[in-house]
Amino acid sequence: PWTFLYGGLEEVGWRWFLQDHLYFSKHFIPKMMVLSIVWFLWHIPIYQLPWITAGSSNYLIFYLMILGNTFLFGALQEYSKGAVLVSSLAHMLIDSLAVLMLVQSSLPQIILLVSFEILVASWLVAARKSEK
Repeated sequence: PWTFLYGGLEEVGWRWFLQDHLYFSKHFIPKMMVLSIVWFLWHIPIYQLPWITAGSSNYLIFYLMILGNTFLFGALQEYSKGAVLVSSLAHMLIDSLAVLMLVQSSLPQIILLVSFEILVASWLVAARKSEK
């Protein structure tokens, strides 16, 4: 239930509102880069709370995870034609697995994972746009 309240409801703001209202660019990659920075800054004060254990104390790894998730959730939002439920469910799953992903994670493994997420997400969005 806590993953719905924290991560799932965040997607209403990030995907349903902000992703659709970043008017400076119609291109997916620049929008996701800006959204990842906003999302990262949003989480910094939250992860200073003593009862939050999922955050990494290594902010580079933490940002890279947010970057990959931004592309993944953004692509799900684009591919599902704006249905925020899909990205909310994905966010809930990621939050449930966050401790496993961040604890003892190494920078090369995170970079590989994030690169894969960005490539797959960009490919999904490009494929969806070519269908139109």
